[in-house]
Amino acid sequence: MKPHFHHAADGVVHVRLGEGWEGLQEALEDLLGSRPPRGDDSAPPSTYWLDRVLALMHRHDGSRIELSSGNTSRLILEGATVTATADDETFVDVEVSAWELEMLLRSWRREVLEARRRYDDEYATCRDTHASLRVFVAELSPAGVSHLLSCRPTRTRDAGLPGGPRGRRDQASWLLSSEGVIDSRDVRRHVDYLLDSVDLDALAALVSERDARADVFCYWLSKGHGGPTLDPGQMSRLVRAGIGIGFDVYADDAG
Repeated sequence: MKPHFHHAADGVVHVRLGEGWEGLQEALEDLLGSRPPRGDDSAPPSTYWLDRVLALMHRHDGSRIELSSGNTSRLILEGATVTATADDETFVDVEVSAWELEMLLRSWRREVLEARRRYDDEYATCRDTHASLRVFVAELSPAGVSHLLSCRPTRTRDAGLPGGPRGRRDQASWLLSSEGVIDSRDVRRHVDYLLDSVDLDALAALVSERDARADVFCYWLSKGHGGPTLDPGQMSRLVRAGIGIGFDVYADDAG
């Protein structure tokens, strides 16, 4: 399966799976798509339907569950396999591994988010910027954090190592950085990269249920007057994850 995406004039982002996957493509367009839900006046594209299915997949315990049902088709997850089935038999049942479907939906979601955003990569008042998502937790190893967040970190540190004000660090640390990965002077692109890379609901659970501390911390080297900005959608996603954001700001004396 080699998906590509089509951006329609009305803002909707369609998935194209190619030859041999027509049945699954038909099911996905019926069940998911990138239109906002009924009653939501937001302009497309939207990640609403994709987010619902990804959340169900992340919490799956192996039992048989219905991921989504639409006008003519359904997605059923059982074990490690997802089956797309048509109620009116317009296509033959299609099976795909849960892992492969999750990767497809995450790619589709990234495409939708990219279509919604407007960045200023040459941000006139910034000389340099990057951002890090930091997690500190005593009850979980860095490998456990990676598993829960479904993301590989930039660097980690185990608990119990020398350092800190008490001479020994009681918490493990997990860090994902945009430095060297994202080439932009718009900090919004860096923050979005971090938030797109992890499971935000799992991050919220880490903070609320395992007493973890987490934040997004941004480096900003300023030139001239004016500082960094965030969009309302980003602030909403930070709230959803239960984390704050901070800025380490420096002035470029060279101007």
